[in-house]
Amino acid sequence: MSQTRRPEPAKLPCVIRPSRSAVRNIVLGAVAGAFAWVVFFELPPSQRAAGVPIRGTVVDNLTGAPVDGADIHVQASLTESTMSDVDGNFTLVAMREPGEVVVVAATKPGYFSRGLSVLAGDSGIAFRLDAVPLTDDPQYVFRSPEDCRLCHQRYYDEWQDAGHRNAAKNTWVKDLYDGSGTPGTGGNGYTFKGAHPELHGDCAECHAPVAAAPNPGDHTDFAAVSGEAYEFGVSCDLCHKASGIIHEDLPGVLAMTMSRSAPDLAFGTLPDAAPLFPGQMRASRSELHASSLLCSACHEDNSDHDFDGDYLEEGSVESEATYSEWADSPYAQPGPGYRTCQSCHMGPNGATTAAESFGVVVRDPSQLHAHEFQGTTDDYVKNAATVRVIAIRSGSRVEIHAAVTNDRTGHKVPSGVTTRNMILLVDATSPDGVGLPFDLDASETVPVWAGSGDPGAGYYAGLPGRGFTKVLTDGVNDNVFFTEATAVKSDNRIPAGATDWSSYVVDVPEADAAARVDVRLIYRRAFRAIVDLKGWVLTGQGRLNPDLIGPDFGVRMGDATLDVPMSSADLAGARFRIGKKMRIDLAAGAAVSFADGSLLELTDATGAWVTLASPPKIGRGGTRLVQKGRIGEMTLADSWPDGAIRFLRVSDPSGRATVVRLRREGPRLTQI
Repeated sequence: MSQTRRPEPAKLPCVIRPSRSAVRNIVLGAVAGAFAWVVFFELPPSQRAAGVPIRGTVVDNLTGAPVDGADIHVQASLTESTMSDVDGNFTLVAMREPGEVVVVAATKPGYFSRGLSVLAGDSGIAFRLDAVPLTDDPQYVFRSPEDCRLCHQRYYDEWQDAGHRNAAKNTWVKDLYDGSGTPGTGGNGYTFKGAHPELHGDCAECHAPVAAAPNPGDHTDFAAVSGEAYEFGVSCDLCHKASGIIHEDLPGVLAMTMSRSAPDLAFGTLPDAAPLFPGQMRASRSELHASSLLCSACHEDNSDHDFDGDYLEEGSVESEATYSEWADSPYAQPGPGYRTCQSCHMGPNGATTAAESFGVVVRDPSQLHAHEFQGTTDDYVKNAATVRVIAIRSGSRVEIHAAVTNDRTGHKVPSGVTTRNMILLVDATSPDGVGLPFDLDASETVPVWAGSGDPGAGYYAGLPGRGFTKVLTDGVNDNVFFTEATAVKSDNRIPAGATDWSSYVVDVPEADAAARVDVRLIYRRAFRAIVDLKGWVLTGQGRLNPDLIGPDFGVRMGDATLDVPMSSADLAGARFRIGKKMRIDLAAGAAVSFADGSLLELTDATGAWVTLASPPKIGRGGTRLVQKGRIGEMTLADSWPDGAIRFLRVSDPSGRATVVRLRREGPRLTQI
């Protein structure tokens, strides 16, 4: 047995699952008689009392020992809360009128939450919390999402169209497993079963976890998954039974520990959810479910290069790394910018009830997470990055600098399975729309994996531009599927918060000819050769594949257009100095000098232009420009780190502009 295998949990009796009609009757009966479920609307502070204490204790129901560090909340309130002390005592100040009926909930990780209906001002309130069983039952039969739907219709509806719900039905995964997803073409090219007919692999661990959970490892044939495990993919009960992560580099349920001894257990993030449905649902607050670590189970894993069940040994290649990309990003740092996977992919969507089927507890929308799991949907990737373009004219030569900033995701772009890629296309035209020739020896070009052929059909290899992806290799072939990889050959994807720069050179017919530059950033779900070979006219979720639809042949993530202006001042050979102010002295005999009313702008690290509040001063007969001012709270020198490259633009009142690229070297700025 591999060292990364999970130890076998204790064998427990199989849980008997009631029929759906019985579940419905139990739930409706519980709702009718549950005294703790009351609708609560938070009043504005002006209508509150000064504060009424509610006092009590929290103890372990089995041992009677005090429970310290339990959260005590007026249910659904954002402000009325406290914690129990080392003796289990608490005093909760409720902004209520004395004698007002409120529901107070107590919860702590490792315990089932409990709610009590009390009067503001009560003392001697006793919360007896039941501990969540530490044992697991691997033979537990996961509950159907149809059961959860009885109370959580909205969550169910959101999940219905999500990739999680349809994970086992994903035709692309089936095509890569055994070729069965796309009749007629899905078996073309690589399939896991074609390469390893004697193995089952680990597709089911993430894509059909309900089927794989009883026997994780290379024991679940993804092609044989059926019933609710196939129909419901990653289902409610599967995620809400997860109690821990063994190691983030293991795939799916191999990475997870679970608490399946209590069939009514549901882990969640709310500190005051306390449903009184014994036998059907008892809530327990989970720090894991508010953490990105939970998502690592399926969104971070290594390959098992020799198929011995050890994913952590030398030679196993990092295949997906979305979690570690987040952990290395600014979003994972404590502070006001902290964001989890859930913050973005399960953000609030305006809903105010978690169990809206019965309209029982009305909450602030910030407390509730959507369950659509937005990820690589078209609308989502359209908002992932920002594209900027800067052009420098020198006679009939235009130097183009394109910037792609990953300013709206908490991981690299693109992320996830290594077939995903981005393509940056750079085009230049004359005013009448005729394409201008690029100097391809001085320009970056799109790699071969973007497809060789007619650009009008989306085959972009060799065009001016850039490609972004992680390339896996088996030592002979590149862009192999992760199960066959022996190494990561290259990875130029853009980390969270970072900006990628690329450069191009185009020739215009004459030095004073106008030119327009257009830049597009396009997202694709798979390399074009695979799409063609497998016949993927539909996505794995059954929608039309954007990779085959013009004009972009992919999803456009961003674009930028720039009309290249004529030059203003002649900055060739000019001297640049920076400190509290910036000074530019033109070279002796410069052809064009600074005009009165000129404007100076600088870029930040992302290529965004920053204009200073005060205009520059022009002196020495138009041969010197002096710029004072601050950028934000910083002096000019502080805003430009030593060694950093920035762009500077001088514009005159006629609309002409000269752009130069500069590197700071102490107080000097050197053109590059």
